Amino acid sequence: TRSSWVTGVQTCALPIFTRINFEDIYFLEQNQRKIFFYHKQGESSVYGRASQLDCKLHDGFFHCSIGMIINLTNIISIGLSEIVFDGGMKLVLSQSYCRRIRNAYRRYMRINNVYIGIKKNDEDQSAVEKDSRNP
Repeated sequence: TRSSWVTGVQTCALPIFTRINFEDIYFLEQNQRKIFFYHKQGESSVYGRASQLDCKLHDGFFHCSIGMIINLTNIISIGLSEIVFDGGMKLVLSQSYCRRIRNAYRRYMRINNVYIGIKKNDEDQSAVEKDSRNP
């Protein structure tokens, strides 16, 4: 059974333990022996390996590199070399990593039956509404 919480140490002078809900995590990054969690409440870290968390994380997390795991559920937009999360946090990555994340994001949304639509203008929206009313 998977837990929806992870316990980490806040990165400050005094060790303060905090619980982080998995849904609040934007991404996590491994740097040497530490895993840094970037989440809605800030940043936390814990000693360990990112690969140890794979079995604890839900399907919305994508392991895009050896030391980086992205939470697909909190992504707002994916550019050529930048990902923007719902809290306004931005993550700059290479174009090849962004391409891999974009593909994983589309696959995740398709599997979970989430429609990704872009409203271009009011005329396009009214055309969509007319089509949906007259099958």
